[in-house]
Amino acid sequence: MKNVGFVILLFLLVACHNGRKETGSFDEKILLTGKVYEKDIISMVPVHFKLIDSTFFLLGPDRQSLIKILSEDDASEVGSFGSFGSGPGEFITPYFSSVSIKDSSFCLYDMSLSILRKYKWFRQNGVFTFNNVEEVKFNDENTVISFLHKMDNGFSVATILTGQEKPLVLLDRDLKIVKNFGYVPQNKQITDFSFYQGCFASYGNKLVFAMNDIGYIACYEVTSKGEVTKQWEHFVTQPIFSGDSDRFDPELNRTGFYDVQMNNQYIFCAYSGKGMKLMNSGPGALVPETLLVFDHAGRAVKSFKTDKAIGRIAISPEANIVYGAYSRPDVGIVKYDLSDWLKEN
Repeated sequence: MKNVGFVILLFLLVACHNGRKETGSFDEKILLTGKVYEKDIISMVPVHFKLIDSTFFLLGPDRQSLIKILSEDDASEVGSFGSFGSGPGEFITPYFSSVSIKDSSFCLYDMSLSILRKYKWFRQNGVFTFNNVEEVKFNDENTVISFLHKMDNGFSVATILTGQEKPLVLLDRDLKIVKNFGYVPQNKQITDFSFYQGCFASYGNKLVFAMNDIGYIACYEVTSKGEVTKQWEHFVTQPIFSGDSDRFDPELNRTGFYDVQMNNQYIFCAYSGKGMKLMNSGPGALVPETLLVFDHAGRAVKSFKTDKAIGRIAISPEANIVYGAYSRPDVGIVKYDLSDWLKEN
């Protein structure tokens, strides 16, 4: 069962103004050279990647543990958590739904088990311990969800596979559906939303959703009363549909976003923009080498060409530092300090 879980996790790695649909416009890319952690620290790109309390929490980077915990300073291993499997407390296809520094907690949602689990961590004398403090199951028999993100205001959002008319749902604390919302760039009615999956990030009441297979990104405000309002949306590249059936043509289109993160000022995106026809060129051919930065109002701030292909990113909450998990020619972590580039904005 553990091997099956890792196969699915690898699949997940390959598969993050009102009414206006604009094309995000960036200036020429700035070449970005990062600082590489020299240690041989991971054997595969993590499914998710978070910076928590000066430590990296890497979800699924090897077969030894569910989460590997590394020091931000030198990437030395300082702890681990959980395991893959179908036993009590184990996971099959998990990913981070939220991280809260305020109460030292994180949530993991398992798509295969339809369960959201919340854990609190404690660190004493350099040793991590974890307690499972909450577990909620998604029980809507008519709807299949995949990626779930928990916001600070208590609501969660998730991408839809089937069972709804739009690609996203808002969920209450008990994971009951409150609202179905979102946009797809096709005129025909959609019943299978597997093509319109993506990644989430949030800060306060602001929620960002970026699609994996097309260059679409949108920002919403989700109030404490469960009201959802679209603030802005962009196509970094416009999708192309052809034929009477409104068919998406992979030969003509470019891959979208692999990951998105957000702090109090900016939205950081690992964006591919590479032609989908490269999919058969080998592992990692579509992994992003572009880092896009938007502000909260949706303005295109900077576009960077990274010296590594980074499929997953993490950010420092207090500073404009981006960490990337890269996969070519080897696997590791790289640090990009964007402070000098962003201080003028």
